[in-house]
Amino acid sequence: MQPGSQQTALSAGGMLELDNLRRRYGDVTALDGLSFAVPPGQVFGFLGPNGAGKTTAMRAIVGVASLDGGEVRWRGHPVGPQICRRIGYMPEERAYTPRCGCSSSSSTWPACMA
Repeated sequence: MQPGSQQTALSAGGMLELDNLRRRYGDVTALDGLSFAVPPGQVFGFLGPNGAGKTTAMRAIVGVASLDGGEVRWRGHPVGPQICRRIGYMPEERAYTPRCGCSSSSSTWPACMA
């Protein structure tokens, strides 16, 4: 996104909009006013070093992480459980472990989304 175009994209609306997301974990700031909009038909990716807030932002989008402030919108509506159930998300740290087994992991993950 070109400098200065962020506000234009947010005011024009997008399929996915993140508006001033803020999240702290103790003394660590994971998200500090993150805002962007993804227009319809666009493919969007997060790039950044470890600790930049990419995972926290994705977890907030799918409703797994709470926010200290800001809002996530899909098609202009706040993202809630109904929308989250329609979003696929494969985190880097998958819930499956050989010790837990696949059926245990697959039954635990939906409970996080409730």
